Amino acid sequence: MKPEKNKIIIASFSLFVSVILVIVKVVIAYISNSIGVFSEALNNGLDLIIVFIAFLAIRISIRPPDKDHTYGHGKYENMSAVVELSIISLLSLFIIYRSIIRIIYRNFNLNLNIYIFIVLVFSVILNIIRVFFIGRAARRYSSFLFEAEFLNYSSDIAISIIVIIGLLLARAGYLLADPIASIITAIIVLIFALRLSVKVLRNLLDYVPAEVTDRINKILESVKEIKKINEIRVHEVGNIKFINLDVSLDENLYLSQVEKIKKSIKVNISKEIPVSKIILETKTDFSSNDITSKIKEIILNHENIKDIHNTTIL
Repeated sequence: MKPEKNKIIIASFSLFVSVILVIVKVVIAYISNSIGVFSEALNNGLDLIIVFIAFLAIRISIRPPDKDHTYGHGKYENMSAVVELSIISLLSLFIIYRSIIRIIYRNFNLNLNIYIFIVLVFSVILNIIRVFFIGRAARRYSSFLFEAEFLNYSSDIAISIIVIIGLLLARAGYLLADPIASIITAIIVLIFALRLSVKVLRNLLDYVPAEVTDRINKILESVKEIKKINEIRVHEVGNIKFINLDVSLDENLYLSQVEKIKKSIKVNISKEIPVSKIILETKTDFSSNDITSKIKEIILNHENIKDIHNTTIL
């Protein structure tokens, strides 16, 4: 199956799961009057918006490059991840606020029964299935959007488990356990959201880890015909790394040899950095004693000169 189609299927499945969970959690929150379940219902409600944004972003990001987006549309996934993480952070702050208000006003009136726990356990199982597929997609496609989705739904699982524990303690008489459980989960989610936000924003600012450049540099240095590495530029769009290279080769090489060297370099870099597109520019590195070739190179760079004959140097 093509990656683009697989991404759409995963996003559609995630959207379906969110619809089911929202309906169930809203009903349970109304019946139980639990701030923990209310937090989950609100979280899943925002998930609908988030998943819809992600769905649209994926549909746009898989479009091929065009005149307006020569590097493709992969950045739309990153922007969607920023929106998603912003919503998650705001939601976490709201949950903390609601929990503190409940503690201050001592509003611990809960209506708990076995069916509420059954539904919450069902939601955990459903989210585990979703997280499995999204986590696999995040690794396979190196997608910040799926990584943000993985964080979001993994946090949903943690929230559900802590909420269940809080409700069990509340049912046993420890009524503070419900809002405290909500505060703990919100803080955990907020920390992870902020960490991932930094990673996504750095990517939008064209940050590429130094180790990527070092790996490329190491491959180029291993090619004995390369006399000088002039430039290494890496630009990441979505999960694709666009690698622009400028190197100087030995002067005593035929065109066929140069083409073989270029092909070998591209193959080796593609093995080291699988999802990449490489543009390689080569120049001739003339020796310090070859004055004639240097002069020819300078003169032929003039736009009005087509060829040079009978060069004599005294």
